Amino acid sequence: MSSAASTAAGRAHERAGLFGTIGRVVVRHRWWVMAFWVVLAAAAYVFAPAYSSVVDPAAATPVVANSESARANGVAGSAFSRDQGVQLVFTRADGGVLSGADIAQVGVISHAIDTARPAGVKSVTTTPQSLSQNKKVAVAAVVLATDQAGSPEAAGAVTAVRSAAQDKARASGLVAGVTGPAAMSADFAASIERAERLVGVITLILVVLLMIVAFRSVAAPVVPLIAIGIVFVVARAAIAAAATAFGFTVPPQLLTLLIVVLFGIGTDYVLFLLFRYRDELRSGGHGPDAVITAVRRIGEVIASAGGAVTCAFLTLLVASLAVFRTLGAGLAIGVVVMVLAALTLVPAVVSVLGPAVFWPSKPHAARAHHAEPGRIATLVARRPFRVVLGALVLLGVLAGGLATLRLDYDNLGELPQDSPGVTAYHQLTTGYPVGSVNPVSVYLRTVDGAALSAGRITAVVNTLRSVPHVVTVQQPIRSSDNKVARIDAVLDVPPASVEAMDLAGANGVLRNKVHEAAGTRVDAFVGGQSSALADLRAANSHDLRLEFPIAGALIVLVLALLLRRPLTAVLITLAVLAGFAATLGATGLLVRWFGENGVNYLVPTMAYLFVLAIGSDYAMLVVARVREEHAAGLSTRDAIRAAVSGTAGSVLAAGAILAGTFASLLFSGVTLLVETGIAVTTGIVLTASIVALLLVPGLLALTTRSGKAEPEVTEDSAEREHAPV
Repeated sequence: MSSAASTAAGRAHERAGLFGTIGRVVVRHRWWVMAFWVVLAAAAYVFAPAYSSVVDPAAATPVVANSESARANGVAGSAFSRDQGVQLVFTRADGGVLSGADIAQVGVISHAIDTARPAGVKSVTTTPQSLSQNKKVAVAAVVLATDQAGSPEAAGAVTAVRSAAQDKARASGLVAGVTGPAAMSADFAASIERAERLVGVITLILVVLLMIVAFRSVAAPVVPLIAIGIVFVVARAAIAAAATAFGFTVPPQLLTLLIVVLFGIGTDYVLFLLFRYRDELRSGGHGPDAVITAVRRIGEVIASAGGAVTCAFLTLLVASLAVFRTLGAGLAIGVVVMVLAALTLVPAVVSVLGPAVFWPSKPHAARAHHAEPGRIATLVARRPFRVVLGALVLLGVLAGGLATLRLDYDNLGELPQDSPGVTAYHQLTTGYPVGSVNPVSVYLRTVDGAALSAGRITAVVNTLRSVPHVVTVQQPIRSSDNKVARIDAVLDVPPASVEAMDLAGANGVLRNKVHEAAGTRVDAFVGGQSSALADLRAANSHDLRLEFPIAGALIVLVLALLLRRPLTAVLITLAVLAGFAATLGATGLLVRWFGENGVNYLVPTMAYLFVLAIGSDYAMLVVARVREEHAAGLSTRDAIRAAVSGTAGSVLAAGAILAGTFASLLFSGVTLLVETGIAVTTGIVLTASIVALLLVPGLLALTTRSGKAEPEVTEDSAEREHAPV
């Protein structure tokens, strides 16, 4: 053996030795390992901070630090009351014009609620101007006793006002609803809570059913359920502890995504181990030694796959948006805990159950004969150019959907369209411009701290009236010290529309004209939802350009450490990136087919991380098996044939379970989660079937020299020699 080969073998032995040692220690002390995890979960449940204490519904609508909209919020908070307000909207049940009696009844209802003063409500008032010009809508202004739109106090106040108004209005033939930021936040929190329960149940059922199908065993699902249940408790507590210690909050979507991620990758890692354990039993392995060998052979793949996923999620820490940073940190914590459990708790449970984990199947029975994986393996090994070309053409066609992809920043679209806040908003827009709920707010403040002149305020008001899409400029409001003024401008386009963001964003007509009209001695800040979303759009574009290369580079690094072949690591990453491009293109087409205006702006990042990191697990599994078969003496193409045939079952089973867990998000009712489910499910299907089993081994066959001449092998003989697992 050459010195280079000896060195490579030595390194492989060292890595195998590490995971072999882990396997031996875990199996020898399996009862202690299981006890440790149970005690850890119990301690985490009892002593860790409550997870609900670190959840902030407002974190789902991020504010870009140091942006103009953020500075506008700062000026508003220092000069004016920060109390949140919502709109109590009244319309006739038949959609007609409000009569004099109806308008009087609106006043009576509003006064009654104001007098009763539910908890969290400061006042409920109406004015003659609260009747729309077409007399179809009347509005009462509700001031809440909190400055946090997403707080439990605000949600409780919204619920109380809704209930009281609807009960009183129903008897008068009126329809009452509450809308505004606090109402939307309350509805969003309720939708997420429902989604968590629904997604959890659906995911649990899917994992159990798919595990039963994969192993023909009713006992096999016990292993992932035990491991994931314990990991979920520990990970949730660790996230709460980290958030408390470092002073940050997490968005409400995190827990739902954590459930899906843990069930997805956790079941994958269990599948990898169980398939390899069954292989060892079929090869004559016995008892605990078979578990140790399985850990030795598959532990490196699990650790590397988990490392890739963790690195990808940690990439989000460089994002300028806090929602990404906290999502990344939280999911990374969950993945780390899951990997540790996969390498310790799972082997301990399997060693206790032994072959009974496959009951009622007999793991020592001969392998079932399936021709398809054998034919695919032979095709990849013997015709790699055709396979690679066909895979790239398919992925390229799907990637063509990128040409029509549009990112959507409409927070209103995040909610189910039948939610109370959305319904009330649509009622409001039957009588008022669509921008009434969230006008553009301009704040003026003198540079030297002197009082604002009336002339300067008037100049800005007149400028706003000349801006396209501005239909109303409301009466300016001055601060008590006369140093700050607020001017609200109502648009005739939705606040989250491209037109509104282009107007109020950086270099937009509205923002530029306001700055010019304010002059040199007055600072002008454009705030409101349209301005905030424009700043969010700019920050998200910056983050996408930053995160994608960093995540890709980290994946290459992890793969290079696993394979000790940088070129192979680059090829795998490029193949998975091709799968991601096809995923995003297909997602854009599917979302349009379902009637949505665009893909939520968070989806490309979530899809990139999940597809690139988690999807590369399957490619790593195949490549690691190629390396193993090659080390056993097979030529490169024979090793590829054996690896594809031998791993097809586990890759497709793992891909089906992972895709199924993310598909559960389709039932959540929350647009972001639904679209994330569409994107990641599509990506996992493409990555497991096309990228891992066709494109990656095909590229390996094209770029790696065969170690020795291949004998002529027919498809039938290949199927017999390399029957699939």
